[in-house]
Amino acid sequence: MGTINGNFWGETLNGSGTDDFIQGYGGNDLVYGNDGNDIIYGTAQYLDTDLFDGGDTLYGNNGNDKLYGQNGNDKLQGGNDNDYLDGGVGADNMDGGDGNDTYIVDNSADIASEIYNDSLGGRDKVLANITYTLGYGLEILELKGLNNINGFGNSNNNIIRGNDANNTVDGGIGADKLYGSAGNDTLWGAHWSLTADGNDQIGGGQGNDVMGGSYGDDLIGGVEGAQWKSDGSSSPDTSSFLLPGDEEFGDDSLYG
Repeated sequence: MGTINGNFWGETLNGSGTDDFIQGYGGNDLVYGNDGNDIIYGTAQYLDTDLFDGGDTLYGNNGNDKLYGQNGNDKLQGGNDNDYLDGGVGADNMDGGDGNDTYIVDNSADIASEIYNDSLGGRDKVLANITYTLGYGLEILELKGLNNINGFGNSNNNIIRGNDANNTVDGGIGADKLYGSAGNDTLWGAHWSLTADGNDQIGGGQGNDVMGGSYGDDLIGGVEGAQWKSDGSSSPDTSSFLLPGDEEFGDDSLYG
């Protein structure tokens, strides 16, 4: 693997076409990984100051690339294949492109989506330690950290996993799979949907959970202390398990 280093003032760096390790150091850098499985940092890893840091633009191009924006408001584009995008501190704009991409989201102003490449497919994952709604073209959301944060899906068929704290997870429209993990969680297959919803799979995990399937043929299961509802209305009281049985809401299956 070759090594390419920039300077502290901002420049354009190009990969060799094979596997490269590229560091922009500082300034507003424009970095192209080109072909190969590249590791790209907008700022040198050992710098511990914003003095030389800027908003970088990183392009992975072909290959399974790892893009790290570090500090500043960065733009990361993975290109083809399976990429890992971490904008770091700042309000970052990330687009993985084709392939199964992974995004790190740690700022409420971060944008992770594949709006320009949605037709290219792939199963894309967001790892978030803040409350987050999946962007266009993304399918999987995992909540990280120890804080009480929430996760919301989009119109795709989503997989959403909570962390070990107390989460609200709402899959939105689509046939979603929702997992609460530990904590006292509230999980909805499509709480705010006013139209026909998909067939959701909802698992509460440990803790005292409230789970609702809304429309569609839903599979709802809890491990410990679960409260179940299939009609998407308000939460049941803490001592009841409610299944209205209204035909409007689909054929729901529950397991304990």
